Amino acid sequence: MYRPTKYPTLDKDPRLESVTNRLTNLRTLIDEADWDGKPVDAMTRNEAKRLTQMTNAGTLWLPKF
Repeated sequence: MYRPTKYPTLDKDPRLESVTNRLTNLRTLIDEADWDGKPVDAMTRNEAKRLTQMTNAGTLWLPKF
């Protein structure tokens, strides 16, 4: 039996986070820190690398839970 969801599209679902938006925010943070000469921890760079791989693999959404 079909049960309609509360949210018409994935971008309106508060339980999901866009991989590309998160990657864009991380890349901006890393680029600004590099430009200012501030250190960026390896965990942030690894997260950006992981999100890039997910984007290349076609993953568009991450659950927030």
